[in-house]
Amino acid sequence: MRVLSKLKKPKATRIIGGALGLLLALSLVLVPAAPALAVPPMPHQFWGTVTIGTGLAPEGTIVSAQIGETEYASTTVDAEHRYGYRTDYGGTGTFMVPADDLNEPGKDGGVAGDTVEFYVDGVKAALYDVDTGESLEGYTFEIWGTTKLNLTVTIPDSTAPTVEINSTATSPTSTSPIPMTATFSEDVTGFELGDITVGNGTAGSFAGSGADYTSGVTVPMMAKMVKCSTKAVIVLSSVSTVQVSSTHLPASLS
Repeated sequence: MRVLSKLKKPKATRIIGGALGLLLALSLVLVPAAPALAVPPMPHQFWGTVTIGTGLAPEGTIVSAQIGETEYASTTVDAEHRYGYRTDYGGTGTFMVPADDLNEPGKDGGVAGDTVEFYVDGVKAALYDVDTGESLEGYTFEIWGTTKLNLTVTIPDSTAPTVEINSTATSPTSTSPIPMTATFSEDVTGFELGDITVGNGTAGSFAGSGADYTSGVTVPMMAKMVKCSTKAVIVLSSVSTVQVSSTHLPASLS
């Protein structure tokens, strides 16, 4: 007895569906995914008060921040002597030092670890971190940093000190060397024996510090007149010159 088997013909819909599935799988394998764009890093925000000398900075004073020789942020002081405060808090706007965007060529901001220096009307400011209580010369840049930082600049002393030269010896005197004192109107530094000029004599035994100095002046026998003067000195107040003073010391008759 012969058994006949019947073969089923594949349906057209199954063939089409299988082909579409294969094409979809190939497209997922062969088509590369679009690259994700890097998000620019967040800036470092600063705000605080501004002091010039012993007083608060006036409104409109310029505050700027630099990394190296490049300025990356600038603003002005508000009516409350502050910088970096939002306008809805009476400020002149937030103060942000941008971060370097790695998607762009060149350096257009800070990277973690950079030192940010602040300037008030072009003068480098001393910094005070309100949260940590630290006094700093520069602040380390942080991605997404937020820092309350008070700024202070010192007003240079533009007034030169004066000096008076005197002696306790009478005129004429037999004392040798003749004692000499130089008294400045403020503390100075860098004043040395070589800064004393003596006519008809020689200065020696120099001592002193701050505003008061002494020296002994030796003169030739029977000198009729001794003139002593000081040269320019460097003072602590950063003024590089001093008003020159001269005086006549008593002559030695011994």
